Amino acid sequence: MSTFSNLFFNLSGPQDQFASLKAAKDAGAATINYGLFINLVINFVIVAFVMFLLIKGMNKMKKEAPAAAPCRHPRVRGPAGGDPRPAEEVGEADRR
Repeated sequence: MSTFSNLFFNLSGPQDQFASLKAAKDAGAATINYGLFINLVINFVIVAFVMFLLIKGMNKMKKEAPAAAPCRHPRVRGPAGGDPRPAEEVGEADRR
């Protein structure tokens, strides 16, 4: 398996050509190590994808809370309360 870690730009000029990053560093040449950056990005994407799958799996294992049942008491009309009188005592004018 090849890695990108040996890829670099030589900033010392065209007169200095180096076969590897180690040779450039040993000579004290200024370099931009873009191969190391590519390796870090690939490693980050792999780790982020694995973390995503782990969290997705953990969330799937969570049990959902049961929904609250509606109130069936005859004196209460809905969840916020309402007219405390039984439905039979409420006149037609009160229902509008």
